[in-house]
Amino acid sequence: MFQTPQSNSRRLFAQSALTIAALLSAHVFLSSAYRQTLIPAHKVSLLDHDWRSSDQPLDLLIVGDSHARNAVEPRAFGPAALSLAVGGEHFTKTRHRMRHLFEQHPREVQRVLIPLDHVSLSGWKVDQFAPEAVWGQHIDFWALGRQRNALATYAPMALKASIFPYFGEFESAVQLGAGTRGFQQRGDRKSEPPRSMRRTGVQAAQMHLADNAAPHPELISDLQTLVVDFLDRGTEVILVSYPVTGGYLRTASELGVPHPTDHPQVAELIRNPGVHHLDHSADFVGMPQMFWDGDHLNASGRKALSLALRREIISIR
Repeated sequence: MFQTPQSNSRRLFAQSALTIAALLSAHVFLSSAYRQTLIPAHKVSLLDHDWRSSDQPLDLLIVGDSHARNAVEPRAFGPAALSLAVGGEHFTKTRHRMRHLFEQHPREVQRVLIPLDHVSLSGWKVDQFAPEAVWGQHIDFWALGRQRNALATYAPMALKASIFPYFGEFESAVQLGAGTRGFQQRGDRKSEPPRSMRRTGVQAAQMHLADNAAPHPELISDLQTLVVDFLDRGTEVILVSYPVTGGYLRTASELGVPHPTDHPQVAELIRNPGVHHLDHSADFVGMPQMFWDGDHLNASGRKALSLALRREIISIR
């Protein structure tokens, strides 16, 4: 049967419309599934819920990265202690996250532990915010991109966080199914770094510091802002240098990376009333039984350090 150009155009238009409708339906389904499944199951969301689920004043809040998460047992400090520490959380994430949580659900916090390790000021993860839809709950990536004069870097993050949360997130779905990385559960053996992530102290220090020997200015600024924010809320700030192995400390020294307290702006920050620094970085050098890998404590190390921190914090009073 002969088809006119008009009928061909109508057929092409109908096929295009069906394709677009199918793509939109798939987009809506994937976005909805991601937001309803992966975001609520992520450790950031679960710990945020712990913060919002109570109005009880906190004697102690623990924030920071995997060093803090694996090194401090909140139960050692009593029922009014809470850890919000998450692997990979640098000062930019913590600053935005805490501001947002306080705005959403204000709570009184007497003291806060903030990590101050060699890696704390390293820029090796300064632009990493995956999964963006999770961190986008606390961070305006458009504003952060403008602030850092890096819209080309942060615009894709903003689009992922707001419109395409599932894009490039197959690995997150795998981690959810396996209960690893950001989907580990506290109290489970998987709360330790997975075996695939184990590194010696030398390997960890090289990864963290070899290409990032100089302190990152944005992280110094975010640390300053984070500390001032807590002080303004009447919270006493305790900066903690968490234990690492001797191999890590030696490699940091060989790379010419000074301890963060040697940085003038950090040293000045520590001199503020209400700010303390507790250096435990070398506590377990030569004691491999205390470590899961080169820069993370295991259960034995966590118990020993938590007791030591508890005694010190009591003495600060």
